[in-house]
Amino acid sequence: MPDKATVIVIGDEGVGKSALILQLCLAHFPRTHEPTADDNIRKRIIVDDEPCELDIIDTAGRDMYIPLNERWIAAGDAVVLVYDITDRESFAHLWKYYAQVQMIRSSRYPDPSKNECMPVILVGNKYDLRHSRTVSVKAGKGLAKELGAEYIETSARLDINIAEIFFRIVRKLRSQQRTGQQLLLEKKGIIGHHRPWQRLSNCKCTVM
Repeated sequence: MPDKATVIVIGDEGVGKSALILQLCLAHFPRTHEPTADDNIRKRIIVDDEPCELDIIDTAGRDMYIPLNERWIAAGDAVVLVYDITDRESFAHLWKYYAQVQMIRSSRYPDPSKNECMPVILVGNKYDLRHSRTVSVKAGKGLAKELGAEYIETSARLDINIAEIFFRIVRKLRSQQRTGQQLLLEKKGIIGHHRPWQRLSNCKCTVM
């Protein structure tokens, strides 16, 4: 059985969340922007010669003050925060999204370790428009450091670094699992076979 992980993709409307996912899953870039509703897409990828089944939650672009769907966040194993490098407002909103994620998960999981180890990747999308950027690489990396997140710039249009987002997530989760198993071995002399991040929500698995 392959590894399984649920990845939540969050960001303002129009930053390219759906385009990132469509490029990963279908090698397709949509030429027109159509607002999406929350959707769930399943994709099997190979990372370091091992398969992993991803359940990718494409959250609808929405006003930053509307609460994110708690069910998605609670079920997530990792979060991808996406902004448009040509839209400084979309970058400024990331702190609010991150705070919402932390609040939801803290209410569901009182143990801080469950939230601190949740991988977060900050994605500056639309690298193909970098000559019109309003958010510098330095600013992006600075925010990522504050959030304890990894940082990467991408282009859904040109398929730059799209798969790398999800490769990093899977590698991070596998590394955390190995660390957890080692600690368990040291403390109890046994290792369980269940992977704590093997969770998939019961949702439709189609691209809308």
